[in-house]
Amino acid sequence: MILLKKYQPTIWLCTLLIFCACGPPEQILRGTAPFFDLKSYFSDEIKRLGHAVKGKKSIRINGTLEEKDFDVIDIENDLSAFIASDINKPTWYDQYAIDSVFNNAGELTKIQYTARKDILKTQKIEVQFKAAAVSGIIIENANNNLLENSQQYLSYFPDEGYEIKINQKIILSPAKEIVVKMTSSLD
Repeated sequence: MILLKKYQPTIWLCTLLIFCACGPPEQILRGTAPFFDLKSYFSDEIKRLGHAVKGKKSIRINGTLEEKDFDVIDIENDLSAFIASDINKPTWYDQYAIDSVFNNAGELTKIQYTARKDILKTQKIEVQFKAAAVSGIIIENANNNLLENSQQYLSYFPDEGYEIKINQKIILSPAKEIVVKMTSSLD
């Protein structure tokens, strides 16, 4: 009993610190990510579009063009590159500068995230808004190391289509430019 009284202030202090330290951060409590959530947005787009996407897809490799009309486009596979560019990872929360643009009426028209370091794969994300809805997403990715230098430019416009452009140079290989473009027509 004497020991309990002797260490009571220390026990209270430790208990207080444990309860304060174990609480989740404010953002996690709110359930929101600090950046625009590409993963959720494109998952919702895939659900919204379902199998209703028809369209024309063109692929150009080093200038050689091939076009094809599709009755059903595997939109989940096609949008996976956009989902893979999501930057909502706790270790990256301080790695991107954020810039927001508002019109004269005070409506958000654009959010831009720019990487603070060249080593990050996703270098830039621009989300465009019109009437409080996403009207376009543009992403720039880069991978530069001893074996490969590549840039990937992704652009997506709801109900219109997307474009993926890749410039790639692998050591001991010729440079390659690949452009995949899909224009959609919804049923």
